Amino acid sequence: MLRVKLHPFDQLLRPYEFHGEIAIFSQNLVFKYEISGDYQELKLPATSQEPKRLDFLWQHTCFEAFFAPPKGSAYWELNLSPSGDWNFYHFFDYRKKSPHQPSLNFHYETSRTSTKYQACATLEGSFFDEPILLMGLTAVLQTHDSKSYWALSHPKSEPDFHDSRNFRIKTDFSTLELLMGECDASGN
Repeated sequence: MLRVKLHPFDQLLRPYEFHGEIAIFSQNLVFKYEISGDYQELKLPATSQEPKRLDFLWQHTCFEAFFAPPKGSAYWELNLSPSGDWNFYHFFDYRKKSPHQPSLNFHYETSRTSTKYQACATLEGSFFDEPILLMGLTAVLQTHDSKSYWALSHPKSEPDFHDSRNFRIKTDFSTLELLMGECDASGN
């Protein structure tokens, strides 16, 4: 398992911390997003009775993961809403969506206590048909009056999760490695 701290673009102090975890289990990728502390200011949509594939989830609180082969410019983006709604996109180049979007089998669940919110997704690693993937964990967190953009790093002067320099986690589906520095990571 690899645990990383996500950082807000605006660098403002908040009463909560945000971490992401990635693990590999039987060739599956398991992602966990965890907000700990006083997160009550966040707007978390109610759970959908029938979660569905929707666009524009990133306009509200949304957990995201990016996947790319080490060479080339194609990549995938997974969006997960606390409501259970989701979307999965394929891009053939930077921010250029493929005309046909892939389907995806995955498991997604959320849990919350007064001091911890968790969202966990499991994806079949065989879907990607790639021996090695680079990944990035990101999120948009919405409060009643603003949005903040969270990632392992922010290499540009504005938030841009699609920037491949954010894809700093490498896997060959048996190991995980954080690229380019420690970035508040711990593994076991």
